[in-house]
Amino acid sequence: MNNNLVLLLSLNHLQNINKSLDIKKKLLIQLLSKNAKARITNFMLVTSLYDDIDFKSHFRLTRNSVEVLMCKMQPL
Repeated sequence: MNNNLVLLLSLNHLQNINKSLDIKKKLLIQLLSKNAKARITNFMLVTSLYDDIDFKSHFRLTRNSVEVLMCKMQPL
């Protein structure tokens, strides 16, 4: 094969790889932004309004267990 043709084919292949990477990068950014969770600014107030059954269904712990854990995790 002619060296110029090999170089041209190689360059074309590299450009296709770059386009593919750009597309994958854009898709990844879209997926990450769609999966980003909204943060609740008044989390403690919202969770204080849960009854005991709802609290346990969301956190898989009783309210008392969470309070004990929070006390143990607080800095001295």
